[in-house]
Order: sequence, then structure tokens, then C-alpha cells
Amino acid sequence: MALLARPVGEGRRGFAFVLPGCAETGAVLDIRDDRITADLVGGENVNCATANYFLATFAVDTGRVSPSAKPVR
Repeated sequence: MALLARPVGEGRRGFAFVLPGCAETGAVLDIRDDRITADLVGGENVNCATANYFLATFAVDTGRVSPSAKPVR
């Protein structure tokens, strides 16, 4: 959990999402005026018996995030 406690720096905002997947290789952050979401990417065409869970963390410039945008999952 040290990753979540680390400061992101002045002028930046941090976001963390726990996402279910299989063999994905990365994640993307989607910032809209009203919401912020994240999705896993990569690892297509892989069949899994059970899902894995990934912690996806992001740090973005504050100016890129609308004050009304809220994380959604």
C-alpha cells in the first residue's frame, strides 16, 4: 500500500482503480467532464479460468481534470 501513500506532487492528481482482468499488459485512464474511468488493455485472445485483479494507478496534471469529474467504476 506504500504506492497509494506516495504523494503525486504539486499540480497533479492521483487516481487508483482495482480492475478485474486476465492477462492484460496495461491500463488507460479516460477523463471526461463529469467522470473518470479506467480500463485494462492488452492481453487479447487469452482465456482465463478465473479473473485476476490489477491495481492501476495514474498521476495527471490537475488542469486536465474538470472539477466536476468524479471517479466511476
